[in-house]
Amino acid sequence: MAKITILNDDAVNNRLTADMIVTDPPFEMSGQQLHEIISKYNAPNLLLICSLRQLVEFASLTNYKMGFDFVLDLVAPKQSKSQRQPNYIHAHAVYFYKSKSVFNRRHGERSDVFTKGYCPTIIKASRERNSEHGMAKNVTAIKDMLSFFDIESVIDMFCGSGTTGLACLELDIDCTLIEKDPEHFSKMKQTFEFLGVI
Repeated sequence: MAKITILNDDAVNNRLTADMIVTDPPFEMSGQQLHEIISKYNAPNLLLICSLRQLVEFASLTNYKMGFDFVLDLVAPKQSKSQRQPNYIHAHAVYFYKSKSVFNRRHGERSDVFTKGYCPTIIKASRERNSEHGMAKNVTAIKDMLSFFDIESVIDMFCGSGTTGLACLELDIDCTLIEKDPEHFSKMKQTFEFLGVI
């Protein structure tokens, strides 16, 4: 069974090691801030769920190589914060690696196509957990993406509701989850205690 570790802390306070970082940072965080935080961690692979603005700035600063991106189809449009912003109906999940890619198309099976080895880059990722956490990711979408990587451990330093941990639990991948918001952390802790994994 996967080992799930949860920390109520700020991402900037940690310097952890894992096979991959899988994270969805706050929308307002700059690519520069993101680069500074991720640089503190020792992980040869990164699956970054982000806005195009964050991606462009982060990619120009990092020593990771960009592999490819998944497009997460969020199905229902998110309400824009202002009239000067579009309604986002998708998100990018971009795979980066340092020296060698661990993506293996034959390794996983998508839950929406049911064909082993077939991995289209558009993934349905409806926001069915919005009532738990306003920005909760889709567990199936995260699990589907992670299933194609040869990894044994993951860190999510902006874990929110703990979706990455739930996906890792299903795939038997060890996972460390970091969340600084006490309320989000408390809800996430209750979820994993209920599942009997912490």
